[in-house]
Amino acid sequence: MTIEGSIALVLGASSGPGEATAQRLATADCKDYGTSRRGVQAGRPSFQMLPLDVTSDESVEEAVKPVVRQHGHIDVLLNNPASALRPPERKRVRSSRPRQSLAPTSSGLSA
Repeated sequence: MTIEGSIALVLGASSGPGEATAQRLATADCKDYGTSRRGVQAGRPSFQMLPLDVTSDESVEEAVKPVVRQHGHIDVLLNNPASALRPPERKRVRSSRPRQSLAPTSSGLSA
């Protein structure tokens, strides 16, 4: 597959490696779109920015719809979100009963 003429969607393109990748794709004659949780930012002449929060299915649909509507498909998808997919911080829980195990219930964990 040649990259020229491809339709590309670069997640996390507001800065860093995602931005550099989107800019490079634009210079390779791709029609590329960048996404960012921060939304559309001014000053991006080489590619179009779309607002996208990868943790929201609705946001993903809203970002992809116009690209597919205009082009009929997406050839290249580069997933480069920065902090949105970091694992949650672990919290140390102190208990007077540290050996008690936690049992799963339908509503979560129960002691």
